[in-house]
Amino acid sequence: MSSAKIVFQCCMSAKLLVEEGGSETTINKGLIAYVAFLKDCSDEVLHKIAETICTVRLISDSNDKLRSVIDSPCDLLIVPQFCLSGKLKGKCFQYHTAVPKVAAESLYSRLVKSCDTFLRSSATWLSKSCKLSYGTFGIRQILNIETNGPFTHVVELLGKKVRIKCNPTDKVGDLKKLIAAQTGTNWERIVLKKWYTIFKDHITLQDYEINDGMNLELYYQ
Repeated sequence: MSSAKIVFQCCMSAKLLVEEGGSETTINKGLIAYVAFLKDCSDEVLHKIAETICTVRLISDSNDKLRSVIDSPCDLLIVPQFCLSGKLKGKCFQYHTAVPKVAAESLYSRLVKSCDTFLRSSATWLSKSCKLSYGTFGIRQILNIETNGPFTHVVELLGKKVRIKCNPTDKVGDLKKLIAAQTGTNWERIVLKKWYTIFKDHITLQDYEINDGMNLELYYQ
């Protein structure tokens, strides 16, 4: 199962109004990150989300070279976007995979702090007086954006890593059943992969060159 979804939008400028008639925050050239937290999200994943937001290379410089928020450097606007957790069923969206509101609000607050810490660790970002802005969780927000074309990207962060202890002659299905017994999960929901390779149940671990003590990516479907 996914841990989070992020939509990135580059902008020339943006203005976020928190509730009509309320406070307003603005950024100049930079990156907008819309974030939704899903049920497998954890503190471990939060660090990965913050790092992804701050280091993804999407902003063009004067030489049309893509740079990140931290090395461009430029402004960053983070916006909570619950709707990204939706899945279309028939003609309607359902949001069963979303983190409950109270937990999501806490995750969002910690993500903003993590991004702030990450950016402030860069002397380059600090030297340009760049701005980190963010929306407020759980209320209506009005966003005005000036863009230089529809340059939008979607990132889905998945699962977590698990260190395995195994016999190379075991099959992948056997390893999944062992993990299921340890975690109290239905083994048929478990997906094991490394990079873009999803391991099939009937193949032995040695055929995939999986060794004892190796880190694998663990997902739930």
